[in-house]
Amino acid sequence: MSAQIQISQTPTRYNLAVSPNVWTLEDITSNEDAYVLQVQTYTESTGTFTTIATIQQPANPAGVAHFDVSKILQAQLDIAFVEETEQVSETASTIVAYRVRGGSTTNDVITYDDTSTVFYAVNGYLPWREMNWASSKFVTNPIASLCEGINQYIDADYPGRYEYLTNAPDVISVRSSTWHTLSFFNRIGNYDNGTQWNNSEQPYAIRIKMYDIDNTLIQTTIYEIAETTGLGPRPQFDSNSAYVWNNNKWIGTVGVGPQNLIEAGYWVQSTPAKWNLVTQVWGNYAQIWNLATTTAVVDHYTVDVMSVNMCYWDANGAPADNAALTLEPYLGDVIYTRQFQVADPCTGYDPITVSFVNQYGVKDYYTFDRRNTWTQSIQRNNYDQVLGSWSATTFEIDPHGRGTRTFSTKIMTNMTMSSYWMDDDESKWLEELFTSPHIQVYYDGVWEPAVITSNKYEQKTAARNGLFQHTLTVQFANNKRVQRG
Repeated sequence: MSAQIQISQTPTRYNLAVSPNVWTLEDITSNEDAYVLQVQTYTESTGTFTTIATIQQPANPAGVAHFDVSKILQAQLDIAFVEETEQVSETASTIVAYRVRGGSTTNDVITYDDTSTVFYAVNGYLPWREMNWASSKFVTNPIASLCEGINQYIDADYPGRYEYLTNAPDVISVRSSTWHTLSFFNRIGNYDNGTQWNNSEQPYAIRIKMYDIDNTLIQTTIYEIAETTGLGPRPQFDSNSAYVWNNNKWIGTVGVGPQNLIEAGYWVQSTPAKWNLVTQVWGNYAQIWNLATTTAVVDHYTVDVMSVNMCYWDANGAPADNAALTLEPYLGDVIYTRQFQVADPCTGYDPITVSFVNQYGVKDYYTFDRRNTWTQSIQRNNYDQVLGSWSATTFEIDPHGRGTRTFSTKIMTNMTMSSYWMDDDESKWLEELFTSPHIQVYYDGVWEPAVITSNKYEQKTAARNGLFQHTLTVQFANNKRVQRG
């Protein structure tokens, strides 16, 4: 009789895929040939598991078997284009839900004895010496509180704040034309601990507060996180139930750059005026004007992801509409927050924004606003043609004919960009840009996919280098098309 194979070691439940994701099986007997591990992805909306890999190996000298499934998980992940998110959006293919089954094989017959719960792998990486991601800074685990109202809803209490999926310096500088997004976990990490979380399972709203240079609040923008604004599974602002989840909804992205907010109608500009002068607009119910004046200059602003106050909901019923003034008392705790500093440093060059995939598999941004060059390298495939009307009844030579012609042309676009002077923390963070496998360059009003051709990154510090800059060289991923000659 075979022993019961046990799963004795697992990764952290929320881990980064580009790091060791090791599962260990033990308790094989001499009658069994090898350990077997089966990996299955999970589709929560249908409750189904799909087998994507079955691997086996004999016991090691210690009698166990270690299976690293990181490459199997990476094959299920991809990179989403979210740069022009106006409100909130899904972040497709950034996380995979899976489970494993452990067992053994004897005479080519597989028997499974142990099955894990559902685990999650995010499309990010860890330093080579680390195995398990410190996900507690990013994945929320609120405390459930029972409301005293007639419905006794569950309210999620957040005793501390969590971090957006970025390593960018705490205060992010943005220029007038900057696109920028931040990504966050759109579902609580302890969603399946037996609590009927319902509406508290997902963050509820985005709150944007704009301040002047004296830190006086100018205006507050509030809108719901729901299908209506781009990020479910909550259908709309007054929904309250258990929702249907899929992987694309697990990680949300919010548009936070000035250009994102302008496109969404949340950054209202006076004309003609400098870009960070905002004006009170009557009838914009997503905003609350907090000043006595009707115009003000924005110096900085914060973007908060908020929970829902289900006890207020229990006592007052669902919101009557999604106006900012209506939603404001329904806001609970601040879950994620980040400050943005408005700045348009003087430069003689067109600022170039580069988006890149950061350590956590989502988008970060950097704007190069110093010297930049744009060049095209051209490769031509030419051939010689003998002139003359060889197929006609009479022979003539075309005085405008071409003896040497171009059969095909390959035109590759390259850009070299230089940064402004920066501090040590920002320089260290930029390593994620220089090593990123996926970038987009915002040039001439469009996002151009590109690849980095700079072949080294030098970590610079003020102590070593004094005032310093970084230079990045990229090549557009798609070549310009041109006719044959």
